Amino acid sequence: MYQSRHMLFNQKEGTQQARLPDIVDAFSSVLDLSEGQSAGPSIRSSWIAIQLAMARGMKGDPLRDVCCAVLLKELDEYWTGATGVDAPGRRREHPQGSVRENGGESRAGRVVHRRECGSVFAPPSGFSKDVAIALAHLGEHWDGGGLPLGLAGSEIHITARIALLAQIADDVYSTRGREAALAEVRNRAGSWLDPELCVLFEKLSEASGFWEELALDDLPEQFLALLAMMAEEQSV
Repeated sequence: MYQSRHMLFNQKEGTQQARLPDIVDAFSSVLDLSEGQSAGPSIRSSWIAIQLAMARGMKGDPLRDVCCAVLLKELDEYWTGATGVDAPGRRREHPQGSVRENGGESRAGRVVHRRECGSVFAPPSGFSKDVAIALAHLGEHWDGGGLPLGLAGSEIHITARIALLAQIADDVYSTRGREAALAEVRNRAGSWLDPELCVLFEKLSEASGFWEELALDDLPEQFLALLAMMAEEQSV
């Protein structure tokens, strides 16, 4: 079920896993928009999301959409200062976010603004309609307690459900470790998170290499280097 980075990036053409050129395009397009911002958190969250999506049987365009949505979510949070976890977990401190907070904008206002901007932004920039819908659903919770639409369960786009779980897991893992991340995912199963995805994440986390690769200092560099290499090969 778990795909190591070597397995993921050394698949033969025509296999039933991801279409690698699509993943390259997804990462390249979104990271170009980040104007040099750190790729570390984005890569970790995306790596978790990719594993969840592939374990669920997603491939091709849907898998590419997962990559796009997670990276756009990370990029968006740089500009808004919002995060996927209220508590516990890391809060990313950015000037733009500080201005918004100090200005007294409510969390609801930030989420609605973020989802509206994301869902409008995605299609004109060359991303699919599914990415736009997923971005609009990123603030929704499985139990219906999210924002801005109050959607519940399967009403929430699967890509948004995957993206939220991936970010929550990484937020907590990056500050408090794997056991805390697993506990957080378990605690939010059925409230914020799709319980079936939570079970899938726990199974993935038991695989040899899952946490080890996530912890590698060079994961962002290796990940982006492999993507760049494949992009060059595709252009030849």
